[in-house]
Amino acid sequence: MLQFETGRSAKSYCEHTARTQPTLSGIVVTLAEICFNVDTLPAYAKRSQRMVITSGRKESLS
Repeated sequence: MLQFETGRSAKSYCEHTARTQPTLSGIVVTLAEICFNVDTLPAYAKRSQRMVITSGRKESLS
């Protein structure tokens, strides 16, 4: 649910500024809007028990 709300809010910021793709600053504002402490992200990303989800799509190396 959190991912859905974050994505929807980031999309709204993009549309408001006439962009088609979100920027880092838009994501930071979105996270700050839901009272998420952005400064904790590096430590969270480096935690030992994280799960990495790949797209499953194979890209050709041409």
